[in-house]
Amino acid sequence: MIWKVIISISFVLALAYTGHASFDETVSDKAVFINKFSIENVDVKEFYTGEMQRINITIRNNWKLGVKDAYVTMLGDENIQISDSNKKYLGIINSSESKTVSFLVIINENAKRGVYMPKLNIIWEVDVDKYRSELGTEVTSGMFKDTLEFGIYNAGKRLENVGIFNISIDPRSLTPGKSAKINLNLTNNAKKPVKDLKFRLFLDPPFRYAAPQIFIYLPELNVDQTKGLTYYIDTDASAEEGTYKLKSIIEYSISDGSFIEDYDFNVDIVEGTPLQIERIDFKPDVIRPNADSEMIIELKNSGKSGIKDVKIVSYGGEGILNDVYKYAGSISPNQSKIVIFAINADKTTKLTTRGINLDISYIDSTGSAKKISRIIPIHILDTESIIPAYVTIFIAAIVIIFLLVSAVFILYYGRG
Repeated sequence: MIWKVIISISFVLALAYTGHASFDETVSDKAVFINKFSIENVDVKEFYTGEMQRINITIRNNWKLGVKDAYVTMLGDENIQISDSNKKYLGIINSSESKTVSFLVIINENAKRGVYMPKLNIIWEVDVDKYRSELGTEVTSGMFKDTLEFGIYNAGKRLENVGIFNISIDPRSLTPGKSAKINLNLTNNAKKPVKDLKFRLFLDPPFRYAAPQIFIYLPELNVDQTKGLTYYIDTDASAEEGTYKLKSIIEYSISDGSFIEDYDFNVDIVEGTPLQIERIDFKPDVIRPNADSEMIIELKNSGKSGIKDVKIVSYGGEGILNDVYKYAGSISPNQSKIVIFAINADKTTKLTTRGINLDISYIDSTGSAKKISRIIPIHILDTESIIPAYVTIFIAAIVIIFLLVSAVFILYYGRG
């Protein structure tokens, strides 16, 4: 009860402070709007309706000029209120410099679950006479303004039953035609054990289940217990780049009755890398200890632009000796290149399956450095466990002779 009173008092003081701070309005009218600042980072966790949380926002000066007397104002609305001062002084911000401001924010009791986009007004000054050559003769006022937006997620009322503790997607950004793994942690926040829990993940195109796994069943989830769940999904090759929403439902029972919670979360699809591993062959097909072999890799550029400086680094791991580095150079669109790695499994290596790690880096048409990684399984056949063909024939001949002799013996002595 005391903390609610404290929040209420601080909220009233904040409103009073905002009310007499008319400097924002008068100065804003004189400021010239330009787009020179950006939000570099927002350090915030999930919000819950009716609760207060601090937001740390890092703002960057992308202008070629340094600025002075800069301050930032966070604008609230019917869903978001700023509990402390909504205006923060930044002072001098040099070119390419970043500074962090902090706001204490409350999501109102009547706010619905979802994403909200608070606004920031940044006002600063520049010495016009000093930077006349950069600003030009048209600029008469040295006062400028930017308006920025950022997103915060309100998770609704803090759950008192079962909720998703966190979600991780591997890889974080999905690629058309590729698979992904979704890891979720379910936590029982109720005061009683939960039984007969079913978690359902609903997939619409361009997603589908990589395995028949529509729902996951948990017979029981104790108080404060967290249980990890994993889904494997595929992405259609024709999927378009963008952000998609996945829907999930949790059904469970406690002594008070049955409950259903629904959760939505976003996944991103990004354009696939133009460089693909088209084919991997081994020569000979069977790899044996202490015998020379080759791993043949065909790389294909399936993109619309050329790529260059293609490098392949191979890590064979314990028991596998192989080439470490190959340079493939440039690959034109729809063209392929073949690289060959020498492999020699250690003579002590027994029958096993190992993985060769490949790191492939290249420069795309925009000049950006890209990298893809793959693990290639190889099967090593233990030479000592292989019976030569002539030994097999010899043993088979002995067995056949033994059977014939036994048959003659039975026929001859059986009559007597």
